[in-house]
Amino acid sequence: VVIINSNFTKNHNLAIYISASNAVLDNLNIINNSQPDNFEGLSGGTAISISGDNVAVSNSNIINNTGKESAVSALGRNHNFTNCNFINNTAWGDSGGAIGFGYGVIDGCNFTNNKARQGGAIYVGAYSDLAPDLNKFVIKNSLFINNSATVYEGGAISSITNGACIVNSTFINNTAKCQGGGLYLYAY
Repeated sequence: VVIINSNFTKNHNLAIYISASNAVLDNLNIINNSQPDNFEGLSGGTAISISGDNVAVSNSNIINNTGKESAVSALGRNHNFTNCNFINNTAWGDSGGAIGFGYGVIDGCNFTNNKARQGGAIYVGAYSDLAPDLNKFVIKNSLFINNSATVYEGGAISSITNGACIVNSTFINNTAKCQGGGLYLYAY
């Protein structure tokens, strides 16, 4: 699956659903998509729902998406997000406002004004089919500004895994109702 130079605006109930591995999504604008609170379809991200391995999302704008789950929900392994902007996304569930995933790399991304009950911008842990001890993620060269966890932990990031690596990233003015205004990392 390859989706390049495309716009997805004001779609309802999962703007993009991908059940495939090795997909490439590049230069997308995914804006103002929504899930109603009585959504009964497939579970997944309001903007992008991924069920597969090795999916790459790059050079994309994911903005103003609202739903029960993250703007991007990524089940599976080895997902990569590069040079993306995640701005003003809201999840009213516990899954991270911008991204919910379990394994992969985020490089050079901007997360601004995202919110969820837990993991204002990113929730890591419950979105992988891997054994919990294999859940690993890397975040590098990324910016987290004004993200909020409205009920639980992790204003910018909430992670319940044993493998986290965060390098050259900046966290500014993120808030959480409980612990970890910027970061909540719970290793077991």
